[in-house]
Amino acid sequence: TKKITSTQSSCDEINKLLKNFGFNNFSLQMLDDSGHYQINRDDGSTAKKTLSEGEKTFLTFLYFFQLIKGGETVEFVSMDKVVVLDDPISSLDSDVLFIISTLTKSLYQGIAHDVGNLKQLVILTHNIHFFIELTKLTYPWFKKNVSYYLVRKHSGVSCISHKLDNPIKSSYENLWSE
Repeated sequence: TKKITSTQSSCDEINKLLKNFGFNNFSLQMLDDSGHYQINRDDGSTAKKTLSEGEKTFLTFLYFFQLIKGGETVEFVSMDKVVVLDDPISSLDSDVLFIISTLTKSLYQGIAHDVGNLKQLVILTHNIHFFIELTKLTYPWFKKNVSYYLVRKHSGVSCISHKLDNPIKSSYENLWSE
């Protein structure tokens, strides 16, 4: 449990994810035993002042992804978790959108196979491409355990409607149904 809560472990896991997905814009490097790290570019220079909004969002998601699997404290690691992802892909390009959707689908699989302490995942998004990427899974567990809701605003009041099936097939179809 102590290993899962360490900053070094999180840095190693984030760097491994970046490498596995072929993302080489930056990496994390531990500075010392204090638990601090630095964000570096490929040439070794610090990326602190040159990170784009998309890179900051991506790095924040990767850190949060590590928190889901572990925790900031030893007690938090073993707690059951419900996670809400509120549009985690704003300001991101299509490559990073794919990485985040793949990592999010791995969270589904953890829930389906009862691996880890994540028990429920709620995803909010207005990005149709991200939504379609997340919902094109076909295995039986996914179909039985996923609920769809649409949130619409009418006269300044948000209304939530439950849908029995995936209400969005493509951005083109969604545009016509509107």
